[in-house]
Amino acid sequence: MPELIVDDFCFNGRLGSQGARIARVGRNHFHIQLGQAPGHPEWCNLLQFEILSHAKGNDLRLDVAFDGDPKLRFNHDASTWSYDGRNWMPANWKFWNKPGGEKEDTLTFPAFTEDQIFFGAQVPMPYEDVVEFMERYGCHPDVRVHVIGQSPGGRNIYRLEITERGELTTDDTDPQAAKPHPQALSRALSGALSTKLATKLATKSAFSRRWAFHVNQQHSGEHHAKWRMIGMIDWLLSDAGADFRRRSVWHFVLEMNPDAPSNGWYRVSSQGVDLNRAYLMSGPDPARQPQESYVMQKDFVALMASETPITACWSMHTWPDEAQPFMHPGPEVGTRIGPWTDLRDLLERLDVNHLINPLIADDKKLGTTNAWHRGPFEQYGITNYVCEGSDFWTDKTPSLEVGRIFMQAMAEYYP
Repeated sequence: MPELIVDDFCFNGRLGSQGARIARVGRNHFHIQLGQAPGHPEWCNLLQFEILSHAKGNDLRLDVAFDGDPKLRFNHDASTWSYDGRNWMPANWKFWNKPGGEKEDTLTFPAFTEDQIFFGAQVPMPYEDVVEFMERYGCHPDVRVHVIGQSPGGRNIYRLEITERGELTTDDTDPQAAKPHPQALSRALSGALSTKLATKLATKSAFSRRWAFHVNQQHSGEHHAKWRMIGMIDWLLSDAGADFRRRSVWHFVLEMNPDAPSNGWYRVSSQGVDLNRAYLMSGPDPARQPQESYVMQKDFVALMASETPITACWSMHTWPDEAQPFMHPGPEVGTRIGPWTDLRDLLERLDVNHLINPLIADDKKLGTTNAWHRGPFEQYGITNYVCEGSDFWTDKTPSLEVGRIFMQAMAEYYP
């Protein structure tokens, strides 16, 4: 049986690690030196790779090293591996989060039963999977997939829009038009308007009365944040979410940094900017923002100026510990809906598997910020949610469940 060789490893595929260097130490034993993030020599790129062939029957030892700042350890997240890129198994670092593992750590694998292997941080979601999700969700009648721009690498940045659209009216040629709520149509017709005009006005009224939400994710290496969003989307598009789709409009930017997974960039873009620290209170500016941030903030500004402006914005992240939601309350909290503690209690009731720490609220304004996790709150005064946690999970199922819980709780909290 042939042993693994250096040429069997790929660091620039669907899951990659820019600048990684690999050298053979012994039979099925290799040393990998990680590369640095763009513009940040103190930060490593994530260890992500594919084994293209010859894995079957071979075990594997990898000694991994990085010479940068140990405060952001290369092994601070869980890692997983897979035969098919769909079903993932834990890959345990020998010195995970322990003294002695800041600069170098080891991974060992049993003899593989297939020739091809995928390896990534947390439970990885490459850009190609995002494209597949957009294609699948786009077949639903209540979904519109928008390409809001491209990354510097030419990949699409998608926004998924979900709301009940109903049947097209017989005299309206607009393919985006929605059948209005019957009550709104009745009020419009009572004014003796023409049917076509009444339908248009009622449709506008129906949309303008809906809650609107924006969910985004800035740090591509925080893959559980993306799986959390998939859990939210799946529940919203289920039969259980049908009523909430009638009452709300949801916008999801599942991958703000689509060039990152194939390069192993954790926080930054190709321009070396932490994308969660690139929100501009003065508004989008292509000269002052990385391309990805400019694209998303420009689109967000357009949504705020639409007939259904954003009610609340979610920013999804990960860190150690269980999922941890925070809230910066906007004007609807405690007035048009209940106090923030109602949402805290809803989450606790729905979280039967204890995956979520109690919601924390903070209504203090700083006056300015460069962070997406509170930028809309500071600039527009709207509610900002942020969720951290779960970076040590090696299964996407809990993140999917957390997303479902979040969406179900929002459906009850926003009547």
